[in-house]
Amino acid sequence: KLDNAIAVLREFMDWELGELWLFSSEHRYSMLESYSARQLSPELKAFVESSLQLKITIDSIAEMPAYRDNIPFWVTDLRENNFLSRSEQAIEANMRATVALPLLKDNRLIGGVFLFSSQVQELHHVQFDILKGVMDILASEIEHQKTIDQYQRFFELSGDLLCIGDLDGRLRKVNSSFLEVLGYNDEELLGRSYYGFIHEDDKEKLVNINQRLLLQEELKELELRFRKANGSYIWLSWSVVY
Repeated sequence: KLDNAIAVLREFMDWELGELWLFSSEHRYSMLESYSARQLSPELKAFVESSLQLKITIDSIAEMPAYRDNIPFWVTDLRENNFLSRSEQAIEANMRATVALPLLKDNRLIGGVFLFSSQVQELHHVQFDILKGVMDILASEIEHQKTIDQYQRFFELSGDLLCIGDLDGRLRKVNSSFLEVLGYNDEELLGRSYYGFIHEDDKEKLVNINQRLLLQEELKELELRFRKANGSYIWLSWSVVY
């Protein structure tokens, strides 16, 4: 999604290069996260590759007058206005104009978008206002994506057995620990009803659990036996949230 967003912004401007810079999770430094280029000439490729190696700290950004106040700016000609920290490298890549747009969430800088043109570009107020308006939407999407990524990392790296099921009783997602302990692979579990894996003597208890879930109760420490891939059963203590 973020790659597509940068491509759309670059194409909207009809410029040569678009970049998305984001801060690390510790907010210590910013790195080039994604870029979109109309065509990578050798010079532009070298510029992108050098940018990919950079880690720009929040302290160094605060020392740059152009970035310090977190205000978008439009540079008509990089050769006359050396605002950008990478101006010399951009000029060597035959870039002439740039737009820099901070990404803010709750007044906190989370990254920035840069667009580059090979031509001198006079300020276009309508385009500039549209770009500034899009930044709020993009910042919200980035924060949303970070939340999803954090959830997915927690889900996959957790040592606990985690799974997600739907109201019809089908397993929709399981983590690595779930597969490892029970001996299954994804194909053997996903889309199948978990009823089929529960011990016969525990199925009446499972029906009661599902009824309570429909009332949106949060259930903890439920003891149920689950069939492993080798046919044996293992007691599992379940915590379930609707």
